[in-house]
Amino acid sequence: YQLLDYHRDRGLPRPTSIFSAPLFVEDELLGLLKIAGMERLPFDRRDREVVERFLPAAAVSLRNVHLKQSLEDQAMQAEMRASLVTLARAVAHDVNNAIGSILPLADQAAASPLFGSSPATMASRYFSASRAAMQPAPADVIACR
Repeated sequence: YQLLDYHRDRGLPRPTSIFSAPLFVEDELLGLLKIAGMERLPFDRRDREVVERFLPAAAVSLRNVHLKQSLEDQAMQAEMRASLVTLARAVAHDVNNAIGSILPLADQAAASPLFGSSPATMASRYFSASRAAMQPAPADVIACR
């Protein structure tokens, strides 16, 4: 009886009679219908017949609410998964763009004769190539005269 007494600790009058009936859909128990009365033995056979006619519709309605909530939860999860897929595609696109700009430079560096050399050797070759570029070729000197 204490489990059914929802008036406890709320300052409401305590019922003296309780009429309860299980809510079933097929073989699944969905809940318990509770009707409280403030008088002693307020329920009669007619009340029982009305509740018995009402129970199937109440159970189906309760089941529909559960199904609707389940479908809404599934839709929310599908939206979240779709958002994650969109985010993953955007990140992959950005990473591909970054790699696409680095790879040509890496290929160019790998094809360079300086690739794989020590820093001192690379600097020496760089300065030698710079000096050579600054020296006029013999054909250039003749053309200037």
